[in-house]
Amino acid sequence: MKRIKIVLICLGLILIIISSISIIWVLEKEDEDDPRMKYKNYFDLGITSSKKPFNTHLWWEHATYGLVLVDSANQTKLFISTDKGANWSEIDLSDNTNTYKIQAGWLDGNDLWLVMCDNDAFSDDFEVFFIELDDSNDCNPIAISSGGDANSVKAFDIFKIGANFYVYSIEDQAGTLYDVVTDVDTNPFVQKDARQLGPTVTAYNDAGFGVVIGTNFFFLIDSQKGGEKVGIENYESVAGTLGTAGIYGGIFTAYSISSDRNLAGLAYDGTGTIYTIIEKDADSKNYLVSFTSGGTSTEITTYDVALQLDRNTASGVLEKAFHITEDKIYQINTKKTTQLYLISVVPTDAVWIAITDNFLMNNDGDMFEFKDLSNKVFEAEIEHGDMMVPSAFMVIIDDVLMAEGMFIQITDQYTSAGNSDALYRGTYIKDYTVGSFPAGWIDSDGANCETTIIASLDGHRNVIQLDDQGGATRCQAIIFAFTQGLNTVLEFWCTKDSIAADTVFNFYIYDDNDLLIHLRFDNDDLDYFNGGFVSIKDNFLVANTLSHFKIILDDTANTFDCYIDDILEGADLAYENNSTSGSDNLLIETDNFDTGYKAYLTSLGISTDPNYTVGDNKYIAEGLANQVVFEGLVHEFTEKRLQDIELRSQAIEMDNIFPSGDFSGSSQSIINTLITTYASYITAGTLAAGQAMGTITFAGDYTLRTILTDFAFLNNFIWYLTPLGALQFNSGAIDSLFEINE
Repeated sequence: MKRIKIVLICLGLILIIISSISIIWVLEKEDEDDPRMKYKNYFDLGITSSKKPFNTHLWWEHATYGLVLVDSANQTKLFISTDKGANWSEIDLSDNTNTYKIQAGWLDGNDLWLVMCDNDAFSDDFEVFFIELDDSNDCNPIAISSGGDANSVKAFDIFKIGANFYVYSIEDQAGTLYDVVTDVDTNPFVQKDARQLGPTVTAYNDAGFGVVIGTNFFFLIDSQKGGEKVGIENYESVAGTLGTAGIYGGIFTAYSISSDRNLAGLAYDGTGTIYTIIEKDADSKNYLVSFTSGGTSTEITTYDVALQLDRNTASGVLEKAFHITEDKIYQINTKKTTQLYLISVVPTDAVWIAITDNFLMNNDGDMFEFKDLSNKVFEAEIEHGDMMVPSAFMVIIDDVLMAEGMFIQITDQYTSAGNSDALYRGTYIKDYTVGSFPAGWIDSDGANCETTIIASLDGHRNVIQLDDQGGATRCQAIIFAFTQGLNTVLEFWCTKDSIAADTVFNFYIYDDNDLLIHLRFDNDDLDYFNGGFVSIKDNFLVANTLSHFKIILDDTANTFDCYIDDILEGADLAYENNSTSGSDNLLIETDNFDTGYKAYLTSLGISTDPNYTVGDNKYIAEGLANQVVFEGLVHEFTEKRLQDIELRSQAIEMDNIFPSGDFSGSSQSIINTLITTYASYITAGTLAAGQAMGTITFAGDYTLRTILTDFAFLNNFIWYLTPLGALQFNSGAIDSLFEINE
């Protein structure tokens, strides 16, 4: 048997080569102080917090300003800690009219929006306010609700869709029970919809916290505790209406929402499944259940866990959960399994009560942090052979507790000396030839003006440069290459080499020949045209520093939203002309009357492109850190000072269908062009010299297991890029060692 073993030295690159039998992949730490291979688990901070949150959904983690919580001892008070819970300061809420109990919150950038209502038999209204964390925790009251009958109002959640904040409540109005959605970001509040539920306030028992997916707010509602139904219902913000059950899954009969608000959260996997915990009336046990978009509701199994809310996790991070009576920490998954992943068993002398992305607290106030513990891992080896389940073997110090069935991810970073500047995951520009005019665009440059692709700018490779040296001419390029569609989202990175006066860069979006949007970068400002130029944001653009822009079109309202570096800077801005069929081309240009400057555009991504997902171009396509290289469940481990741990992949991805078609650029699998023999359903791909960028074509749908097996039998080599990454082979830039054993 031939085995190819790759030991990676210095740069932490990961290369997998398939031989006729197996793959061995050894990760060695390149630098004790900065290991690229990472393993995360919980670490006891040695801090005992004097404050505890009222429930796990009433504390929030901010990367800059620390932890904020509603006090477990007094639900009307708010505290903040900038040192991981070691010390707490009370936030002054005296500007509010009332001192009601805080029921829900939504962290929006540096602003924490909160709704307070006593939610008892004497509640007449609710009040909304927000805290500016970046302005000395200043309290900003908005208004107080009206319209609900005395002694009937319950506020269950506050949420944000687009630029608007809403409160979901249940209340009597003129003696009849309604659930209500109210727009609360301005004074006075505006009731958006009220749906009759029943004749009395006792007809419906309770509602849980919700999740925002697109323009919908989905929430769990409980009819008549002790019977009837629990289901997911929705509020749709475009129509402004409360909907009915069934959009996500079906109804559970004879179930209830737990009286423990820790268990009342909805977690969302980002791919069409909502998870929550509900109580079965027959046995009073808690069950993990799932609701699938357009599908069914499923009782999975008994789980005494509290799930994080989707809103309280960072982008791209799945929600965690803590067991309410044991020491286990879990995480939801996208593998469509019938379980939560057990990700940690943390020694604790008290039950868990609260969790964020990175922090965990028990009932004694002991604080734990989810952090990189790579310095406790001495070796990690990943193995995959012909038709075998991928496995990994780790040697890890014994103060990281293991348990059979624990889910573990190993991450690493693909990097190389040649990749200090990186490609970002846009669908346009990344494949264009440096030194040429952008392929597929129309060249309308005037005299002494040149539009071309440059190698890099501000850490981004492949950038369109518009170099305007013409006194009465301009650089101009037009693209008609993208698919027309309604409500398109366009994302791009942009800057100029000067923010002085008379350095205008224009960006136009068209519906056929009708101009929808004209954006103008003037000095260091961004404006749009609406009968005249109107400011979106002033004094922000930095010369030669790329900023990220996201333009969300609404072809029904004929308006658009503009995000700059993930912050909404302009909402419901009017089109210049009404849309008919949606955007399908754009034009970029400098100004006829300006000269002696350059404008830059890169990583353009458009939502109508089937190969692009909104948000992709914020991330590096190559060289991205912290990418998952293996995930599996602990199968066996030795209980000794240095634990030997065997992980087994669930191998679900091995039996997923790899669809037919072309996969290029940062695709999952790229064939080395030196290979001349392929399976019948695979045609030769391309591979740029010294890089792992190229194209692979499948003539039909096959499982990844079949593809890997066929390559093993053919004794071919494959670049296996999961996760995505940039690899260089035999270019002299990488200090890698190859050991080939017969």
